[in-house]
Amino acid sequence: MLKLTKQITILFLLVFTLSSMTCEGEDDWRSRSNYKPTTMSRADFENSIKMSAPQTMKKAGKIYLKDNYMFIGDSNRGFHIYKNDNPENPVLIAFIEIPGVTDIAIRDDIFYANQAVDLIAFKLNVENQQVQIVKRIPNTFPELVSPDGYVQNVGQDQIVVDWN
Repeated sequence: MLKLTKQITILFLLVFTLSSMTCEGEDDWRSRSNYKPTTMSRADFENSIKMSAPQTMKKAGKIYLKDNYMFIGDSNRGFHIYKNDNPENPVLIAFIEIPGVTDIAIRDDIFYANQAVDLIAFKLNVENQQVQIVKRIPNTFPELVSPDGYVQNVGQDQIVVDWN
């Protein structure tokens, strides 16, 4: 019985010791990504949504149709807006910048999007190139993870909007 107790104690100590060990520090495994995070301060992040001139597509995403417009996602950057009066010849007219976005949904005249960690609802006036934020719910989604699966601990005032 004493021998069994010693074996269990040694096994427990071995498991405890191995489980509490870290290699070079607690957060080092998180910084081993081949990608670098692109971050924004919370204040800049919340004021970053705007319409701009047409831009070159970098990471094509989903396509949405609304009225006479076509929206093509550009992952973590925004949406390209096409005038789609003639579906055989859509014309690129603008870009809506939404850092950290990967998807939108549209219901009636409200657009819903994930902007990195936040859920936003907004109205869009393409003719006047205006974006009106209707609602923002901070920290609805988890932090963006790098393409190779790492998380970057950037602090409370910083938001990861992309990985390069």
